[in-house]
Amino acid sequence: MRKVLIVKTNKDPLSDYEFVEPIRAILRKKNILFSEVHIKDIDKSYAERFGRIIVTGTNLQDFDYLKYGKNLNFIKYNQVSVLGICSGMHLIAELFNVPLIDAVEIGVKHLRFRHMKVFLLHKKALDYSKAKEKFFIPACTGKKVKIPQIIICKNRIFGFQFHPEVFNQDLILKFVSDSGLTSAFSKFNSRSD
Repeated sequence: MRKVLIVKTNKDPLSDYEFVEPIRAILRKKNILFSEVHIKDIDKSYAERFGRIIVTGTNLQDFDYLKYGKNLNFIKYNQVSVLGICSGMHLIAELFNVPLIDAVEIGVKHLRFRHMKVFLLHKKALDYSKAKEKFFIPACTGKKVKIPQIIICKNRIFGFQFHPEVFNQDLILKFVSDSGLTSAFSKFNSRSD
C-alpha cells in the first residue's frame, strides 16, 4: 500500500482539530503512513508519490478553499484515487464544472443507501441536476431539492458530502486499502466520463 496524502482545505489551522485530526487518528490506529499538505500548496507531483489522496472538510464559514480548486486538476488525468469529504467533494465538483448551490444541512441523518447514519455540516452542496450528468450518485438527501451525499467518478474519484470520520470510519479505511472504495460500491456502475 502506498502512503496516503491528506489535503487540508481549512484556512484556520484550528479547524485541523475538527476536520483533520479525526482522519489522522483513523490512519494512525491502523498504522497507515500519511503525509499532509494544504490545498494551496498541492500540485501534480503529489500524484506520483501517493496512491490515495483524502481531501478533508472545513468549517461552515470557510470558503477560502474554493480559490485553490484548480490545484487538484491533475486528478482528472492521473490514476491516483481521491476521496473528497464535504469541501473536498466541492473541489471535485468544481473540477468537473458542477456548480455549488446554497444548501444548509447540519446534524445527523439516515441515508437509505446501506442504511447509513451520517453527520452533515455544510452550507453548500452540489447542484444535483448538473452533478448527475458527471457523476454516479448512489445517495441523496432532501425532498424538494436533492443534495448528493455520495458521488463516484471513474471508479477512483469519490466524494462524500457527509463526514465519514464521525460515523463511517470504515469507509475511510476501505478507501485507503488496496481494494479501495470501489469494492464497497461494487454492485454499482459509476460514470466513466
